[in-house]
Amino acid sequence: MQRKGPRGNFRRRLASGDPGTIFKGTKRSRRRDREGDQMAYVAKDFAYLLGMSGFSDTLLKNHFTLYQGYVTNTNKVMELLAGMVKDGKEGTPEFAD
Repeated sequence: MQRKGPRGNFRRRLASGDPGTIFKGTKRSRRRDREGDQMAYVAKDFAYLLGMSGFSDTLLKNHFTLYQGYVTNTNKVMELLAGMVKDGKEGTPEFAD
């Protein structure tokens, strides 16, 4: 049984090939990837925060590096999930993980 929440069916939106539709209604920075058929998240530049009182530049730079990694890994996971849906593998244990 597929569960539908207030935002609609997750699998249907994932199958659309546009990860931005999963988070419909939220503000996300995205760009078209090379094929033009899937959206990818783009990390924002927070360099203007450097020099802010109360936070060391080292702490902020470490956080920015982690943030870049999170955006990159999110794009990889969204691409992998969209590929699995296109191949009809949404019922597999790999998809559930």
